[in-house]
Amino acid sequence: MEKGTALFTGKRAALPVPPPRRTRYWATELSEALTLNSAAFAPFSRLYRQALTQLELPQQPIAMHSPGFVAETDAEAAERYWPYHKAVTDRLGRERGWPPLDAAQYQAGLSAGGSLYVGSPETVARKIARNMRILGVSRFDMRYATGRLPHEDMMRSIELYGTRVAPRVRELLAEPVPVP
Repeated sequence: MEKGTALFTGKRAALPVPPPRRTRYWATELSEALTLNSAAFAPFSRLYRQALTQLELPQQPIAMHSPGFVAETDAEAAERYWPYHKAVTDRLGRERGWPPLDAAQYQAGLSAGGSLYVGSPETVARKIARNMRILGVSRFDMRYATGRLPHEDMMRSIELYGTRVAPRVRELLAEPVPVP
């Protein structure tokens, strides 16, 4: 089979990989929805949409899927979530050859550009809405079960997500985007 030929569509698209790479990316079967987890993937979101256009395929939805935990305050959420997130990340790291997670990496994940949706309802809602706009996604799925997170903490997080985060995200996405 010719390199770059799609197995299913018989079409191929050659698109440049976002900098700094100077190679070419062969988009093949793009009929499935794309799932991303942070704004760092914005170049791939754009590349995916360009490939669909170039292949004359209908645009497909893009979703976000990320780990998260919601508590009343940012500090409470970060403190409660840390030991369980670290245990899971370290276990996966042992299997996949990663070093153990340290506090600085955890803090980077909690930052506005990080892939962890951990914090107060307002913090989590703002991060979700920001990244949904940047990536052009239509759905956010929060992975709320991490390791041995106590059941009562998980249930409270889910309650806050449903009663405060989700409505706030809808409000934020309904607001006009400020033009610089």
